[in-house]
Amino acid sequence: MNILLLGETGVGKSTFINGLATYFTYPSLTEALKNPFEPIIPVNFKVANNTVKLGADSNEDNKPGTSATQKPRTYILGWNSNVIRVLDTLGNGDTRGVEQDKINFARILEHIKHYNYIHGICILLKSDQNRITPFFKSCIMQLLSHLHQDAINNIAFVVTHGVASDFDPAVSIESLKTMLARDLEEVDIPLNESTVYCVDNVAVKFLAQKTAGVAFLKERLSTSAATVGWEETYPEINRLFSNFRLLTPHDTTKTYSLNHTRKVCLTLGTPLAETTGKILIAQADISKQKDSIIKDLEEGASLQGAFVMKKKIYRKVTDNKYEWMICSSSSCGRLERDDSGTEIFIPRYCKYHEATLLSSVVPSSLFKLGTIASAGLFSFAL
Repeated sequence: MNILLLGETGVGKSTFINGLATYFTYPSLTEALKNPFEPIIPVNFKVANNTVKLGADSNEDNKPGTSATQKPRTYILGWNSNVIRVLDTLGNGDTRGVEQDKINFARILEHIKHYNYIHGICILLKSDQNRITPFFKSCIMQLLSHLHQDAINNIAFVVTHGVASDFDPAVSIESLKTMLARDLEEVDIPLNESTVYCVDNVAVKFLAQKTAGVAFLKERLSTSAATVGWEETYPEINRLFSNFRLLTPHDTTKTYSLNHTRKVCLTLGTPLAETTGKILIAQADISKQKDSIIKDLEEGASLQGAFVMKKKIYRKVTDNKYEWMICSSSSCGRLERDDSGTEIFIPRYCKYHEATLLSSVVPSSLFKLGTIASAGLFSFAL
């Protein structure tokens, strides 16, 4: 089974994994005390004025406010003849800011895509979460927003530090229920005995302190608290994994594709917005130019109606002596006007007015080859 752990920074994911390794190995605290405690993830915590420290790992950083786990890692454990792969992840709500949380989630997604299925998703909560703070809301909303809708059936909420609440998860779960009902009405996440668990890994810290040789302030009380923590947590862990085994595994490609699509959309958002803006500006310019052209055409049509182009069109007159010569006397021809207002002067050859003949009459640029030429006419502007 593949189990994904999610939760805010400092909720105790690494300690939870050390607890799983211990509970899967020993049936009781008494049996665990017979052997030195060997954590699979380094332990580092303070007791009074002393520091309990076991193991070392470059992947773990215990600076306050930052995720102790620096990159996702899978731990392989054995439980009731089953192979359990626990995917430890970076904490949400890193004090380095939202951008660091985005980087952390990107690393988580890159890690889980190597697994085809996730059988269970543990979202860890603190038992003293008795009100909805902006930080708590932000953490939960970010966690759920990165999961595909189908993953809801595989979610279990594990309340840690159960000793503080006498192993009653009601306080934290009530806050969670209120937030989900108000902010995620469309998402139906059941909160019942099958999805809510309460644990406390005080026994893990007790074993670590014993092995490290750090003296207890009141060993009898510490032993009693560790015993109670084990007796309450051990059956909860077995109940949790027994329920996970019954669930239909979540196809991780759905969650990975969801986040990849979101990333692509966000990446394209800026250039698409810029392109859309440029298109709108271009459309406005085109509309402005169109209006200007229409205005010019209207003004041109008005001027054309007010101005009548005047020109005379002369018929070519040819004889042996005066080729391309015509008489300019108005009495030797007639003047007509066509529908457009153009004057057409139709002359005739006149031998009596030779003194007034126009010489070298050449067709002007207004000569219309396809129309006037067919009638034997040429034209020039006056």
